[in-house]
Amino acid sequence: MSYIWSILIIVSIIFSLISGNVIEINNVILTTAYEALRTYGLIASNIILWSGILDVCVDSGVMKYLTFFVKPFIRKLFITKDELTLDCISANIACNIFALGSAATPFAIKAMLKLQEENPNKNKESKDMATLIIINVCGFTILPTSLISLRANYNSNENATVLFYILIFSFVTTLIMLVIDKLVKKCI
Repeated sequence: MSYIWSILIIVSIIFSLISGNVIEINNVILTTAYEALRTYGLIASNIILWSGILDVCVDSGVMKYLTFFVKPFIRKLFITKDELTLDCISANIACNIFALGSAATPFAIKAMLKLQEENPNKNKESKDMATLIIINVCGFTILPTSLISLRANYNSNENATVLFYILIFSFVTTLIMLVIDKLVKKCI
């Protein structure tokens, strides 16, 4: 992959030399680094803010209420009966629903470790592990906080106009993948 990027950069520089746009390529190189760092700072601050809010939710017991509402669905999707595993899966999904992916990761790792302990075949993922991966990859979300803050950062007039579409498409994608997951599990 690094070869492809290297070739693209070299071709771009050669093309700018031939076309006489060296000043423009220099400006793009310098401003892009600044924009990337600025965007990284925005995303990092957003992650820090929502991770802090999540910690307050965990410490105050609000996360227990969120997982309480998610757990009935989780029990239907997962074979495991271990309460700690189900709590970790529920917390992971609750975080992902609010687009707190970086805050959801520790819960997903704990759930995967617990699922691996229950797994009879340690060299292959269990059905529950595959389901958890599918749910995390599909990323059903209600409130995409990072996207809203990025749109605000880039002066979008209507930062939340995409919320409805994200809700619908992420729900439909997750639903389709869970149906496929269940069908594949029945065939295995």
